[in-house]
Amino acid sequence: MSLSKEPVFSELRNHFVCGYRDISSEPYSGNSGAHAVNGQAVDTTNGAGPHNIQLFVLDPDGTVLHCMPGYWNPNDLAAELKLAQRIGSIWQNNSMSVEQKKIQFSKLQLEHFRSHSKETIARSQMQGFDKHAELARGKNADTVRLASTAAACMDGSCEGEAARKGEEQDKDELIVKSTDEIMHERMSKRPFMAYTAFDTGKFSDYGTHFYDKHEDALDEHGKMLTTEPGEPPPKSATMRDVLAKAHPRIHHQRSSNVSAKACVKTYGQLREQR
Repeated sequence: MSLSKEPVFSELRNHFVCGYRDISSEPYSGNSGAHAVNGQAVDTTNGAGPHNIQLFVLDPDGTVLHCMPGYWNPNDLAAELKLAQRIGSIWQNNSMSVEQKKIQFSKLQLEHFRSHSKETIARSQMQGFDKHAELARGKNADTVRLASTAAACMDGSCEGEAARKGEEQDKDELIVKSTDEIMHERMSKRPFMAYTAFDTGKFSDYGTHFYDKHEDALDEHGKMLTTEPGEPPPKSATMRDVLAKAHPRIHHQRSSNVSAKACVKTYGQLREQR
């Protein structure tokens, strides 16, 4: 939904050629609840559903300038696209060595995160079920704070620190990094990689592989619809269920490692690329 909203729409129209690639057969691909085209939409947070979608910004030669896993708010996405353009200008600068370019790449990625507004950071808090998945990984995950900080929060001693700072944060927020921080830290370690060599699965690996906010089970106020006493909530179909039912032959081919198709949209026409 962000791609069709301003200021992202004009940014994409004026400065980028847009395309997509079907990743449903990739081993890192996530799964989600099925969503009808006329189904209900709800707000979510930056970086939600990282296994389901990744937004790449590439140089014309196929070099990765930036990658944003999951959904991103239109305002935050526009800012990341601006960053990608700055990084692209560095890559095209013939007066710099490759090593100098890589240093600038990493520097810009980290500086950009440190300059994020409080609103952007608030929109980038990992969702509860994803936080729990990261906490379960343990202290060695790059998505959690240093072991000493995490241990202090787990035993409750960091609550006073949060109160002294006037922060209204729960323990999980103090331990688990925000998705914008994770993204920029990981990108800073992947300067100017070729798209064909980019480790997408590892880069987008945080949280759960199944993502569903149960949009169709919410009322107009965003609250979960109730069922009869003792009746379990209806089980919704997943996207993989729908794909397998609608296209069994194609689904079988995809699961057999047949290369996925990619498409590029340019000047209002969709051109298939193989």
